[in-house]
Amino acid sequence: MTSHNEFEEANASLAQTLDHLGANQLLLNEMGKMANVGGWQLDIKTGKQLWTEEIYRIHELDLDYQPTGDKGIAFYAPSARPVIEQAVRRAIDFGESYDLELEFITAKGNHRWVHTMGKADLEHGRLFGTFQDITTIKQADEELREKNAALDRSVAQLRKLAMELTQAEESERKRLATLLHDHIQQYIVAATMKISLLDCHAPMEENTKIIQETLSLLGTALDASRSLTTTLYPPVLLNAGLAPALRWLAEWMKDKHGLTVEVTGDDPDKVPPPLCILLFQAVRELLFNITKHAGVCMASVAMDQPNTTSLRIIVTDHGRGFPKAVLDAPFPARGIGLFHLRERLAYVGITA
Repeated sequence: MTSHNEFEEANASLAQTLDHLGANQLLLNEMGKMANVGGWQLDIKTGKQLWTEEIYRIHELDLDYQPTGDKGIAFYAPSARPVIEQAVRRAIDFGESYDLELEFITAKGNHRWVHTMGKADLEHGRLFGTFQDITTIKQADEELREKNAALDRSVAQLRKLAMELTQAEESERKRLATLLHDHIQQYIVAATMKISLLDCHAPMEENTKIIQETLSLLGTALDASRSLTTTLYPPVLLNAGLAPALRWLAEWMKDKHGLTVEVTGDDPDKVPPPLCILLFQAVRELLFNITKHAGVCMASVAMDQPNTTSLRIIVTDHGRGFPKAVLDAPFPARGIGLFHLRERLAYVGITA
């Protein structure tokens, strides 16, 4: 016969065991919430299911909901139901495990992605497994795929731009070589030939004429050289700064291309010379585009410094324009110069 003390000890042991089980269950529920994963068990004979709290949360159901196998499958998206039905059937018939990622619709109509795993225990007539909400992971994967696709497009664009730049550089080399050969060098050769005609025994008038013609040829060669130097790197940019260089550019555009350009703004503070060169080239390219495509004879360049760490330059015209989508296209058929300009400016941290 059991004594009173033994009975009290048994009750205390049972209470301790229940407390331990409750603590384990609480820990299991908390860990499930943290990982968005729950556990389930299906009685093959009755079709009844046992869910942990996290599965109720994923389904957006109250804890008094009574799940069954058919009810659980009904939450999957229509396209996913045949897949999970076949997986469950093969688990019951052949003891095969499954591991699937499927689209899911909660009781409140929210679309999610779930990772469901199942394993058969045919000896005890049950299936059991895990059920995890992987919507965030799927979204992150999709964002990563989109970023990778964007990166691939950017790499393809950069390759295309590199080819365009190589071709442009080659074209510029040919232009400079032609200018040097057909103009400056020819004038120098002609001047050399003229000098060779000088003769100390010839009449003074004849030698004077040769010297004048030689000086004229050398002067023409010097003008061509200065024009080339100014086009490539105007001295005013180095000696006076960006604002005077832009005003000089406005006069040059008027003389060479008939484009009247109004320049406003003072010379910016603390802009390093390399950056001034890039900004000058950018404005010049934009003005060239206006002369070629805008169909207008006037433009403006406004420059200001909102604060000591920023500089803003706005080039404006009222020409025919073009859709912004031309620049945003993966491979712009038009506007490749503007696209390349924007890329060069972005490389040094300038927004265009």
